[in-house]
Amino acid sequence: MTQIVLFPSAYAQTELTDSKKKSFFDDQVVLDGIIFKPEISINGFNVISQINLPTFQCEKLKSDIYNLAFLLFPPDRFNEKLLIKIRECATEEDNAIFTNWLKSIDQKKVLSKKEQKNRNKLIKILNSPYNLITDQNLKSELTNILLDMPGDTLGETLLKSWLFLMLGNITRSDSLLKEFINTAPYYNWKKRSINPSFYHTLSLEFLDGILERLAKHPSDRLIFKLFCEYVLSYYSDETLFYRIKKVHSGFATDFINLEYVKRLAPALVNHLRLKAMSESNRISTLRNEKIITQEEQSLWHWPFLNIDPLITDGIYPTLKKWEESDQLWFIYLMHSEKIIDVWSKNSGKSFIHGRRQFLREHLDGKDFMLALYKLIRFGDIDPSLVEKVNKHQAQ
Repeated sequence: MTQIVLFPSAYAQTELTDSKKKSFFDDQVVLDGIIFKPEISINGFNVISQINLPTFQCEKLKSDIYNLAFLLFPPDRFNEKLLIKIRECATEEDNAIFTNWLKSIDQKKVLSKKEQKNRNKLIKILNSPYNLITDQNLKSELTNILLDMPGDTLGETLLKSWLFLMLGNITRSDSLLKEFINTAPYYNWKKRSINPSFYHTLSLEFLDGILERLAKHPSDRLIFKLFCEYVLSYYSDETLFYRIKKVHSGFATDFINLEYVKRLAPALVNHLRLKAMSESNRISTLRNEKIITQEEQSLWHWPFLNIDPLITDGIYPTLKKWEESDQLWFIYLMHSEKIIDVWSKNSGKSFIHGRRQFLREHLDGKDFMLALYKLIRFGDIDPSLVEKVNKHQAQ
């Protein structure tokens, strides 16, 4: 693990120095023995913490860093001994944050009668050994369920795609996956729900079966295979990777170089090709905007590849466009001191000025976790931030 030292606010932009050669998914912040890092999973973009459990003591609950760490610690990774100790500490300290948080761990969403009825029908279908529904009444019921079902999250997309296969609508099934893999990862990461639908949680419950059936369906599986490559390229959850790799063995480089494959998902296939190149060929390709535009590069490639040789004054116009159109993604693009230097030299402004206020104002909705992680990177952990996270997690 690489420790990132956070400097005082006046020097905050220099804290990015050590991460300039890292992949986006290797980024992390270490504070007082706590690791904070982004995790992009089937639940979208989240900030999670890792706590050194053997050194945990009750008095640490007075620390804003530890308060935040426990709020962001994935509940499914707790062991019973730790939960018991936290309960003891929360009682001893009369800590409202932890008392409310512990209650929220066991809370389950209450379904309406219609939702419960739909859930029961879907479970019956999910447990079915067949690949096609022929009963007309069941097909009609499933069609009505699909009309109500959202398709925003990764889980909902997979569930809907498989259910359309069950109806025999292969075109609609593939179009859902195709739309997902032709959407830049940043926008798909934001497709997370504070209160996930029961359809999303149902897809998590039956994920292995859904993936296996999508993979083994007798129709052409090219779109699904590209979907698997998208997840392996732009997500970071090892458990999700394990499940994907059980049904997808990968593509041969020669196959990825076929033009008809690229036509299905141009930016994704460009990324897969870039990863297969030597570094010199990769940089040469990226320098040629006739091959890959800088707009595509900034969304699909720059944060996920080592682009140090590419960082010149020539990328400033693209950075400026992002600052004006989507400042949150602009902040994520400024992931190294070298990029910050190029931007500051050309703009004549300090990168850090005004960013904290902007991020604080975006601690809501689907931008919440993306804004939160950058505030942690800037070292802006205080009681008000902890309270905002507590309210967000309790929703």
